[in-house]
Amino acid sequence: MGSKQHRELVASTLRAEKARAGATFGELSERLKACGIQQSGNNLKSKFARGQMDAGLFLAILDALGVRTLDLPDLLKDIEPRRNQNR
Repeated sequence: MGSKQHRELVASTLRAEKARAGATFGELSERLKACGIQQSGNNLKSKFARGQMDAGLFLAILDALGVRTLDLPDLLKDIEPRRNQNR
């Protein structure tokens, strides 16, 4: 399932990209439906809040929002210090 920090990173990344795209959860649901993925707006809202979903849905959401690049080193920089503390 990933660590709490990873789930928080998924949630914050998706919220930021959704805001950047100016999409509502209903609109995102319709965009996903056009790709053959059935997710209600309420279901998406819940998954965004928890930061828990399979990798395929995460990538499909990013695609539906028009995201073409993510800077993983930049995203992971806040997790790295925590990871080193747990060693």
